[in-house]
Amino acid sequence: MESDRTNPHEPPDPPGTEPSGPAITALLDRLNTQLIEAVAAWLAADPGRTIQDLAEYLAAHGDFPDSFHQAAAGAGAELTLTRERIAHATASLPAAADATASGKGPRRRRPEGVLPLPARLVQQTFPEAKALAVGLADGPKLRHWRPLEGDTALLHQADKSLLMTLLKGTALLDWLGLPNSAAALQEEVRRAGLPAVLLMHVLIGGSLELAERGKLYVTVAVDDLVTAIGWRPRSTPEREGMRRRVWRWLALYDACEIIGRRAGKYRDPDTRELIDLVSRDALIRITGRRLPAQLAFDDSAAPLEVTYAAGPWIERFKGNRAILSYFAVDVRRVAAIPAGKPSGAWAQAIGLALHQKWRERAAYADVAQVGDDKSTTVRVGTFTRRDLLDLFPPTPTLDDVLGGPQPHRARNYWRDAIGLLKQHGLIGHYKELGTVPDKRQGWQSAWLLQGLDIRPTDDGRNAVAEIASHAKGIRERARRRRALRPTGNEAA
Repeated sequence: MESDRTNPHEPPDPPGTEPSGPAITALLDRLNTQLIEAVAAWLAADPGRTIQDLAEYLAAHGDFPDSFHQAAAGAGAELTLTRERIAHATASLPAAADATASGKGPRRRRPEGVLPLPARLVQQTFPEAKALAVGLADGPKLRHWRPLEGDTALLHQADKSLLMTLLKGTALLDWLGLPNSAAALQEEVRRAGLPAVLLMHVLIGGSLELAERGKLYVTVAVDDLVTAIGWRPRSTPEREGMRRRVWRWLALYDACEIIGRRAGKYRDPDTRELIDLVSRDALIRITGRRLPAQLAFDDSAAPLEVTYAAGPWIERFKGNRAILSYFAVDVRRVAAIPAGKPSGAWAQAIGLALHQKWRERAAYADVAQVGDDKSTTVRVGTFTRRDLLDLFPPTPTLDDVLGGPQPHRARNYWRDAIGLLKQHGLIGHYKELGTVPDKRQGWQSAWLLQGLDIRPTDDGRNAVAEIASHAKGIRERARRRRALRPTGNEAA
């Protein structure tokens, strides 16, 4: 496997990972020459396909995929090959690793030197991560995104937010092999959404864990990132498509700078000096990648591995969780919710919003012991459906459904989404407060603004209780310090 690494600190290519180029050549030599036209048509139909995909499929199944036969027919290439001839031609090829009788695509072996993702990947809730996450979730509708005059760049700023996301387009578009235009940049933003938000949390979580252990760079297999956000490819072409989407998002993060100063004041715990929290940095920087050998000179191709590092702003505050706050529930539990249907996408959006808001309200949570067993419960106030579906908008959005021809489906999606969150252990208590008028028309506003008491399960409950206890101690110490200060008359 050839390497396209830009970082000199990356380890060398692991042994034993070279593609079976000679086997592919032998395969094509053994089959009749009419295949050339068919192969060309099949590759042209999907830019993500490779000869390697075709060889692996043939070796595993003894026949061409249906998409190949369709491409051949469209190109007028007459395939006279029988299954017996194909089987004979592929007999000496190595079978694709872990190929199953069900026809699922092969699993990829993690190369040497590439570490698995951390066992625990929490949702990052610090304001700068939230700003990028909101921008990514707003991407499909381009909500709050606007072009900058005189530059190929876009700016995102949510309502009442002090932070902005600046997306610089020239380097990104060149990297992806796209035209340098505002339209191309907007199209990349439209490709984001909740999966891109989940991936962002995975990447920042991975970089922070290693940064706090003194390791600057993270090298990760793209297939591990695909799995971490809940995707399960069923074939080699589908896996390649997922790799491409993940790679485009990685490039997008690298091109996004978070600009501004968050609200509030933060002091150094030792010197008590105010900390300058102005940001003008990307949260994630891509420093290297490894491409399949046959694509080593294609800058827009999806790599097998990427090496990245926390951006300068995160690197500066690594280990300071008062600044780099998080909610201590594994974000992969949200990613594990099937999002193919609207109710699943809504469940992911609600879960991400709840984690964000539980963390933001945790310092002032009401922690109590209830019941005969004195179990802990935490109350962080009420939410509304608008609160929870508008922060990180899913697809379809709340307004899409309510403004569509069948607005009643919003109620069904909500009900099923709450059921999924309970099923996946993300909600421990759910209660609707008050009532919504039971009528066919005009119910939407009351339903959107109905109060909801939603509380986390054990992991989240313990996290909120710990934060509340710590914050209460800080407030108490601050109160005592103020009480000891001399008044104006005493000072005189």
